[in-house]
Amino acid sequence: KQINAYGFGANISKTGHKNISHCFNLTLTNQNEVPGIEGVLQTYTQCLNKIQLYGPTYFHEIIQTAASAAISMENNESEQNYVVLLIITD
Repeated sequence: KQINAYGFGANISKTGHKNISHCFNLTLTNQNEVPGIEGVLQTYTQCLNKIQLYGPTYFHEIIQTAASAAISMENNESEQNYVVLLIITD
């Protein structure tokens, strides 16, 4: 199962300049899907080595992204889809 994985509240600049994002693909590419929970954990670990956590943290963008994904899903009597938003913070 592919999982959309996002990060938030970080300087994601590769050049050292400030590029603060409150919603970015955890893969740090155009691809936001990773393979399962193990993929989320592995991608998160790799991402931490490439970004700088940065506050204050604003949740609006990450919540809006999850809400938009939920709204765009098609549900009917034979198929039910859902979004789980898990926010882990310090």
